[in-house]
Amino acid sequence: MADQPLKQSLLTFFYASTLDELRMMNEKRLPGSITYNSLLYLHLVEYNQGCTPSYLSRLLGVSKPAVTAKLNELAARGLLLRQKNPQDGRETILKLSEEGAALYAAYDRTMYRAMAHLEKHFSGQDLALFCRMLDEASKVYLKGGKSDGGSFD
Repeated sequence: MADQPLKQSLLTFFYASTLDELRMMNEKRLPGSITYNSLLYLHLVEYNQGCTPSYLSRLLGVSKPAVTAKLNELAARGLLLRQKNPQDGRETILKLSEEGAALYAAYDRTMYRAMAHLEKHFSGQDLALFCRMLDEASKVYLKGGKSDGGSFD
């Protein structure tokens, strides 16, 4: 049975993160107007440096034309760059433009404030344990709804 304080802490963290992101969107704390969906695509491109449209399609379980339409929108707004893969000229790799990177940096401000707060209040050993715990929880979320009944190792 799940530990109720742990469950409550995880729910509170996800709630606070989502609320901050939505407030950021509504209060126009991000440069320019951008949809939440577009912001999430920028996050995926930034996190998966050098990814391809096909990779994003597989990652999201969304058709390649749908992903391409969103990427075209972001590129037209000057937030995303497409470059030929130097190893395979048939592939296009994605990266944020300077404007996209600036917008993404604004998005990350709360995370950096939270990091500074944690570093101020907890030891390096505590933070290392917290990082390991987050990494383990991330494995579960990255696996998504897939369940083979086995461990997540």
